[in-house]
Amino acid sequence: MTLGDRHIRLFMTAVLASLILILLTYPASPFLFQLFIGNRHFSYAVMAAALVIVAFCLKNNRLYVKYKLPINSFYFINIGIIFSIILTIFKTGSVSPVRDLIIITVILVFLFLVRGRAYLSVIRCYCMVCAVICACCTFTYMLYVMFPSLQTDWIVTSIGLSADNPILSRHEMGDFEYSLLFHIGSLLMSPEVGLTIIPAFFTEPSYVFAYLSAPLFFAAMDRGMTGRYFIFLSLLISLALVVSTYTIIVLLLSLTVILLASISRFVSIKNLTCSTVVLVLLLVFYAPFFPWVLSLLPLDKVGQFDYYFGARLTESLAGGLSLFGSTLDEFHPRSWGVTIVLFRYGIFGFSLFLASVVFYLLLSLRLLFNTAMPRRERISGFLMMFVTALMALKTPNLLLLTNLLFYVGLINYFELFSDHLCVEC
Repeated sequence: MTLGDRHIRLFMTAVLASLILILLTYPASPFLFQLFIGNRHFSYAVMAAALVIVAFCLKNNRLYVKYKLPINSFYFINIGIIFSIILTIFKTGSVSPVRDLIIITVILVFLFLVRGRAYLSVIRCYCMVCAVICACCTFTYMLYVMFPSLQTDWIVTSIGLSADNPILSRHEMGDFEYSLLFHIGSLLMSPEVGLTIIPAFFTEPSYVFAYLSAPLFFAAMDRGMTGRYFIFLSLLISLALVVSTYTIIVLLLSLTVILLASISRFVSIKNLTCSTVVLVLLLVFYAPFFPWVLSLLPLDKVGQFDYYFGARLTESLAGGLSLFGSTLDEFHPRSWGVTIVLFRYGIFGFSLFLASVVFYLLLSLRLLFNTAMPRRERISGFLMMFVTALMALKTPNLLLLTNLLFYVGLINYFELFSDHLCVEC
């Protein structure tokens, strides 16, 4: 391969990684949302088609399908999710399931075409693109701190954003105010307590961990990644600047599991899983425990907790829940995270979503307890899958595509560079 061919291939890898990031984060990023010019749905379809074309350009020379595929829970869950999306489209005719069907199809085509070192190059470039954007956001945050007047000068209602930009909807809800300096770095301000946090290039602080924790921990694991220290530090700083109650809970839970795994003589995957299930059941059904928990949470989280486990959600379920989903107009007017998945895709789709979360959680535990692997790879792989899977409970999306991409990335990484591969379930 000549030097010119390498440069062209590197450019296409960067384009492919950028397209994946843009499509995966839609519509959670007000910055990337601005790249969808004109009709959003048409732009989305064009970008999806461009992703497939670039993937064909980077495809492996020899493509093959295994004669006997390992029939396991991973394939059953993903086939079921696709089937659920198709049923929801026929039942409701909503746009969101169509978009989900497009992105899952495009990602599966990409996974089939690009493998091995080429796939690993795309994942590494994906991490670099995330790091560069986060570095820009951190710079804008520093400007916010040095020049406080910028917070009001770049308020989202006065900088000419398109009317359907998601950050305007969040701003109009009134619980927070948003500023978008240079249309890149978003600052979230609470009028009540004066809290200012930086959710990088997302509308919701918890989305930062949902989308960026996997690239962070992959950079921590992959020593062959170009610009690894820049990627790691850039993502770490962006994540450290985020204040989110749910992410703090997830990180504390992750550290607890790692601590328990360090005394694996007494703890097994089975025992740890059973203990987690019992703890969740106690939290949900043991009512006297609620007041103590709620006293630790901010007021806005108390409202969400009351919605998830209170009478309002029960009334909504009784009035609008179905087997294969409801239209957007039938949603409860104030839903969060997974409740949107429940209403949009119904009981069938929601069950598959939970099965997918459980699959990646169990996979993360298998990585953590695989003592044949180096400690750095075990802990990084565990955090990559565990944190991202739990953060998916805060995103209103049926598809755990970040988990899927980095799960396949782990498989390719271990096949190429490790003699201790055991991640396929």
